[in-house]
Amino acid sequence: MGAKGRLVVFTVWAILINVPLAYLAANHLVPVPSSTNHSLKTFPAAGPEWKAVHLLAADCGCSLSVARHLQSRGTQDGLAEIVVLIGDAPDLRALLGNTRFEVQSAEPAGVERDYGVVGGPWLLLFRPDGSLAYSGGYAPVRARDGVVFQDVAIWERIRSGQSVAALPAFGCATSEQLRQALDPLHLKYTR
Repeated sequence: MGAKGRLVVFTVWAILINVPLAYLAANHLVPVPSSTNHSLKTFPAAGPEWKAVHLLAADCGCSLSVARHLQSRGTQDGLAEIVVLIGDAPDLRALLGNTRFEVQSAEPAGVERDYGVVGGPWLLLFRPDGSLAYSGGYAPVRARDGVVFQDVAIWERIRSGQSVAALPAFGCATSEQLRQALDPLHLKYTR
């Protein structure tokens, strides 16, 4: 085979290798959008303290990193924290099982309906009166081990009266509609 033939083989090989890799990597470069029916404005039960809802998706490395962060930092004084595990997430449940976080399970459709969120990890912060103070991500980059998560800093700034722009929520889709849109070939989200 001549130089021209080797170039053709190399080009075909490069395309066959890089297209699937780019396809899978693209899911980590685009933040998860909030649902189009994002109607949640208040926490269902107002009370005397701030509330945080951590929405973590099953089989999601980004959610696993957030769970490790939560386990490491523990709960915060003056902040009632609930971790909602979206889908079947025994690894996340085991990681958070020995913490003081309230851990709940939910199906993706219920999370979209109740919280207006179609992926995780996602952070919601509510004021003591129940009004929504923050809805977004944990860091300006994809959540992974070693990233400085800003959930506590965001809460402290909002609590002191500062405004905070929502960070992008990089992670995994949980709604079937978003999974189909992001992964029509079912390479990442298998059924």
